[in-house]
Amino acid sequence: MSDDKVQIGLGQDADNALKALVDQGIFPNEGVGYKFGVAYALSLGTTPEEVEIIGNKTKFAVAGLDPDGRLSILITTFLPDSDRPYWAAEKLADWGLRDLARRLAAHEDLAEIMEQAVL
Repeated sequence: MSDDKVQIGLGQDADNALKALVDQGIFPNEGVGYKFGVAYALSLGTTPEEVEIIGNKTKFAVAGLDPDGRLSILITTFLPDSDRPYWAAEKLADWGLRDLARRLAAHEDLAEIMEQAVL
């Protein structure tokens, strides 16, 4: 991996969304929510290049968030040309969490959102 991130974060809006989703009990902790944001974005075909993060702040050390490398494997499975999976994770999590929060604020059903993401 060339020059990949060792610390990853979120923009301010995504960070606020993540905190709210944890407070609402949708995720048990911010790490799980962050990983869901990545998987959700990937499942909807989002690519990191199309995501702009505004007000990025560090949230996690990669070694703590992904100690077994599964998140990296997930990303490189969906984006085989990515040589910086944690750079991609940061962008994907930001997009995924903002989109999930937007949809929930519009009163979409969480189960239906998750079902759509899996299919």
